[in-house]
Amino acid sequence: MFNARQKTRKGDALTPLDRKQAALREKEDKLRQAADQLQRLIEEAPRKREEQIRRRREQLAADTRSAFPQSRLTDRRYDVFVAENPAFGTRRLRSEKQQGKILFLVLLAVVVFLSVWVARLMTQIFL
Repeated sequence: MFNARQKTRKGDALTPLDRKQAALREKEDKLRQAADQLQRLIEEAPRKREEQIRRRREQLAADTRSAFPQSRLTDRRYDVFVAENPAFGTRRLRSEKQQGKILFLVLLAVVVFLSVWVARLMTQIFL
């Protein structure tokens, strides 16, 4: 009996439930397509990034060659001025800075301690 009703309804107009199911199927298809597109985008991203870096590098090399045809790309680490003065361009490491700060605080504490000790010693002498 239930099957007979379904058969007769297929020829008739869609029921609200059928319309809702069709809308959900369409929405599911759209979401699936969007997910597939995003997945392709994620898979292609590293390749596109490498291609972009390669193009930038080639453009930089081409620009440098056109501006200075007789020279090649130079590295500032091997510049003449740096070779003459090795202290130029060197930066202290973070650990060295941290060590300097700690040493400063220790020396400051020693100076404070000594000044308090001398102040007490002076008050004992004059009392």
